[in-house]
Amino acid sequence: YIDDVYFLPSGVTVAPAGPPASSIPGTASPTVSASPTLKLEEPTSSVVPTPVSSPSTVAPTSIPPGAIYYDGFEQGTFPDDPEWTTQGDAVWALTTERATSGVYSIKSPDLMNPDDVTPKTSNVTLVTNGSWGAGTLVFSILGGVNMPYDDLVYYVNDEMRGQATEMTDFETRQIQLAPGPQTITFSYKYNPVSLEVFPPIPLGRIGAVFIDDVYFLPSGVTVAPTGPPVISVPGTTSPTIFPGKLPEPTPTSSPVALPTTLSPTADEDSTVTPTFYPTYVPTVESGSSTIAPTSIPPEAVYYDGFEQGSFPDDPEWSTVGIPTDGMWALTTERAHSGVYSITNPDLSNDGFTSQNSNVTLSYGDPDFEGGSLILSVLAGVEEPIDELVYFLDGAQVGKMVGQYGFETLDIPLGPGAHKITFQYKYNPFNLDALPPPSVNHTGEVFIDDVYVLPFSDTFFDGFETGDFTALEWEISGEQKWMVDDTNPLEGSFSAHVRTEDISASGEYSQLDLDVTLGSSAFIQFYFYAPVAMPFESFDLRVDDQFLTGLSTEDETWNQAGALLSSGQHKISWRYSRNPGGAPDELLETMQPPPFRVGGAWLDNVSLLPSTPSFVETWESGDFTTNPWMLSGDGNWSITDSAQYEGANSATIAFSDIEAGTGISQLSIDIITEQGGVLKFQVLPSVSGPFDVSNVRIDDIIIATYSTPLEDWLAQEVSIQPGKRRVTFEFLKNPGEVPDDIISGLPNTPGREGQLWLDGIEFVATAPPS
Repeated sequence: YIDDVYFLPSGVTVAPAGPPASSIPGTASPTVSASPTLKLEEPTSSVVPTPVSSPSTVAPTSIPPGAIYYDGFEQGTFPDDPEWTTQGDAVWALTTERATSGVYSIKSPDLMNPDDVTPKTSNVTLVTNGSWGAGTLVFSILGGVNMPYDDLVYYVNDEMRGQATEMTDFETRQIQLAPGPQTITFSYKYNPVSLEVFPPIPLGRIGAVFIDDVYFLPSGVTVAPTGPPVISVPGTTSPTIFPGKLPEPTPTSSPVALPTTLSPTADEDSTVTPTFYPTYVPTVESGSSTIAPTSIPPEAVYYDGFEQGSFPDDPEWSTVGIPTDGMWALTTERAHSGVYSITNPDLSNDGFTSQNSNVTLSYGDPDFEGGSLILSVLAGVEEPIDELVYFLDGAQVGKMVGQYGFETLDIPLGPGAHKITFQYKYNPFNLDALPPPSVNHTGEVFIDDVYVLPFSDTFFDGFETGDFTALEWEISGEQKWMVDDTNPLEGSFSAHVRTEDISASGEYSQLDLDVTLGSSAFIQFYFYAPVAMPFESFDLRVDDQFLTGLSTEDETWNQAGALLSSGQHKISWRYSRNPGGAPDELLETMQPPPFRVGGAWLDNVSLLPSTPSFVETWESGDFTTNPWMLSGDGNWSITDSAQYEGANSATIAFSDIEAGTGISQLSIDIITEQGGVLKFQVLPSVSGPFDVSNVRIDDIIIATYSTPLEDWLAQEVSIQPGKRRVTFEFLKNPGEVPDDIISGLPNTPGREGQLWLDGIEFVATAPPS
């Protein structure tokens, strides 16, 4: 049995046969805590609870490394702790109803009364130690409240810092604090907009706020985002992220003689803009014809997201059809990112006459050394009615049918200039009559986000060659890995290995990939592994060192990866049969778990480059200078209506989201070996319940803006090593207040319902010399 595991920083000692003792400044003897709850005091006047001799719970919470104050409420003494107070129409109280960790949290009072809709308020306040310097207050909060019934707003020194509503589970929030004593107030508000009659109460409403695990980190100490575990890669100081759930892929076409490679599907809540950044032709002009340009990936030498609105007049594009009026055209009907894409003509006819329409990209750089053409395609076509076929320099290299969502296509290119043609065919088999189409058939093909990526330190393999020839793969141990079509993530193929193919217990088959890196990079892959010990195991290794086990217990693929330092590395996926050596007769009597299949699949292996330091001031007039990703219900745009410096800023407004409620996000992935610092300037003109804005790192809210400001606010956040996603989001009517109610609410003075972002700078931490 293992129990009560905790870490003590320097200066903290362990009392014999008891809980840890923490040395208190200004005292000669330690104060003994009855549970590992860390509360550091000032020498003269304490603002933290005095530990009691007998704790009220035997479920101590975890103490975050580097924290100089912590309260998980496991002493059971709230509200008698001197740093906490509660007041209002009713008071907050200790509860065991819900907790992030341990047993206790604190909970807002129940002020709901159907017979009395008089607005009421209840506050709980934390006053920090006056000797503390600047730092971050971190807390877990579950805001199970819903506008317009109730709301939770938190303040620092009477200045609003955030809001917590519409939540069903605890979230970790952070507040940046200045040096000296600070007053942090969590204010629960009943009927905050003074309605006389409430709308029907939504199902599943919690109707309370819970707060737990409150701690303070001094400047220089950061909190790791919650989520998958962080694992150190041998030979580096960088973390590895494992794993994140991936939504089930959309249907893809059947294999063809010369299949192409399909790139990874993006997360459901993110944009699917490209991963790489083209810069060759056409040149993006300052006066873009759309306010929603696409993300331009790094390292590419050509890009067109059709956001200039000039197709088919661009010199590198041409279109021809039979009949002659059957040309591809610009459209706003569907787009992978931004506003525009190109689409095929409708060639259907009553006589079922076979007809074709081509669109061709002529990439004319004679000095091109080879690489890939990458583009996003949606093909709502199906045989025998119609199909999409594509050609490289006159030779057919692939076909796509039944692809009802955008999918990223990767076509390998050799050195020199090339012509790539996409041909839409109606009645490709020249039948006298065609069967009725399926309910999914649209007869439409959309192409967007076209770019050319030269060979570089980055790579991708979706195994769409049908074998292991795309990269320098090796198999060690038994030669049992194969590429087949039994269960691809997307496309037609994935790598696959099975327990039954390995000859005996203790044997293994290992898929290896050697890489030589000039700088740090992130190896990312997707896996499906319904395996179970002691029958078999599947694990990731780097440089022959075990990194982590890989397994899945449902039918979805997972994403995983590792941050690698510069130099040579061997990345290995090892599949072992009965690695523990259990007797065969014992295995025969054991009942495996229901999810076990006894095999593993690997797909979409890619190497992503690290992020250099960069500055973003939007002077390009679009989102192309850095690999920004746009997603959600409304489009961010570039404006000259307000700016911190230069001529432009990025902005999103209440009116940009057409629905009564919605969200719009602007994101960027940052990959670093040593971490770094991200600085930005924000000008919020928002106010609840109309709108609110958040900044997230890996889905953790680190800043919230819900009150109008008259001037730009400088912000700075630490980026930890690894692969991190930074998201700036704007939420319209986050509480989903009915339209007839929110339209009648008075506007907050100074609110314009808009957010501006400018002056972004990322400084990557240099590796130690």
